[in-house]
Amino acid sequence: MMHFRSAASLAVALAAIAILPACSSSEPKPVAAAPAPAPAPAPAPDPKMVAADACESTVLANFKKAKGHAAHELMFAAEQRKVTPGKGDVMNVAGAGTYQTTAGKAVKVTYTCSYNAKTAKVVASRFR
Repeated sequence: MMHFRSAASLAVALAAIAILPACSSSEPKPVAAAPAPAPAPAPAPDPKMVAADACESTVLANFKKAKGHAAHELMFAAEQRKVTPGKGDVMNVAGAGTYQTTAGKAVKVTYTCSYNAKTAKVVASRFR
């Protein structure tokens, strides 16, 4: 049997006995896993590329309607493409390309186009 000299030493001993089971547990305490980081947002597409792609798609569709089977394939020249700001939300695109006739002749084509970035629509296009 243990004897304590004072009430304070008894209180210290009781406190130690109270926390002893928590300290001597052989099983590790589960640790909450950190939440997975949120995926990084996808980078926004380049507005100039969006305008150029929309314009070239529209010009190509209009070109095929106008030329029919006379044009095998229209190829745009990316290095000749210019995208400039227009009025308000409009971006102006100008460029060039070539197509091959059924007779095999290469013909140069130029185009201009206006694209509204807010509505995501081509508002005007023209080719020569």
